[in-house]
Amino acid sequence: DNDLPMEKRPAFVSWWDYGHWAIHMGEHPAVADNFQYGLHVAGNIITAQNETKTIALFAVRIMDKTWREDKVKEVCVKHLGEDDTKKLYDVFKNPKKYIDIILDNPDIYGPRSSDLNEINAKYVAASHIIASRDMEEVVDFYADLINVTGYSIRYFGVDSRLFPFSARNTGIFYAPCKLSDHRISKKMNVPIDFLEIKAID
Repeated sequence: DNDLPMEKRPAFVSWWDYGHWAIHMGEHPAVADNFQYGLHVAGNIITAQNETKTIALFAVRIMDKTWREDKVKEVCVKHLGEDDTKKLYDVFKNPKKYIDIILDNPDIYGPRSSDLNEINAKYVAASHIIASRDMEEVVDFYADLINVTGYSIRYFGVDSRLFPFSARNTGIFYAPCKLSDHRISKKMNVPIDFLEIKAID
């Protein structure tokens, strides 16, 4: 996409540490940057458990800026139907009311920290509505959203600094887990739904 102006290029997502690198050296928009804008959605994308959920989160991020536009609502109705579109728009309008719903239903939304905030609640609830479809439908929804808004997220990068290697070197992945309100062990200070640290004697 070197032929496109920077603002028209697809966005890059990793943890916010890499935001300015993506923008300055990669010449691409970044979902999360070093000013920590976008850290909640980046944390949820990094911890998503499958590609369908990841694409749903990409869609929600694009809708953060565009959900009030009629053409975006038309795409939602086309792919999600009237009822789920109403639910999705309610999440955008009233994310705080979904905190207890998410916490009371870990079998549906996945376990989350008891101090779940409304920003993360929005990403959890909204992406769940979209990702409840099969992969092909979610991809079609995302493609139509890109077409009507002109925005897209297409790149996802990680490097070795993100990975935990020992009890003393927990890597950067701890931060997106913590800041997307996943459960953190108070004893071991690790995201218990993703990894455990064992001492080998």
